[in-house]
Amino acid sequence: MELRRLTSDIYYFFDNAAECDFVVNAHREKPLCMQVCSHLNHDNEAREIKGLMKALSFFDLAEGYIITAAARDEIITQGKKLHVIPAWEDLAATCGLSR
Repeated sequence: MELRRLTSDIYYFFDNAAECDFVVNAHREKPLCMQVCSHLNHDNEAREIKGLMKALSFFDLAEGYIITAAARDEIITQGKKLHVIPAWEDLAATCGLSR
């Protein structure tokens, strides 16, 4: 995976039945939180957003990412911006990770 090539500082976040798939650079000032799902739909949207929001709150961040197969969107909830982006994009560039 591209993230592993960029850093080994990658973790999973879990808090009271909410989970966030990836926290990248968790030991830096501004970690990157992201959820990954093939499709964001009515069946999984609340769960994916809840997990990402918990991680963003824990790390006191204003934005995070949901990586999907093809969808692109922007969700603003509780004062936080969630970027929905397709996996085929250059995640490092889109998410602000340095190579």
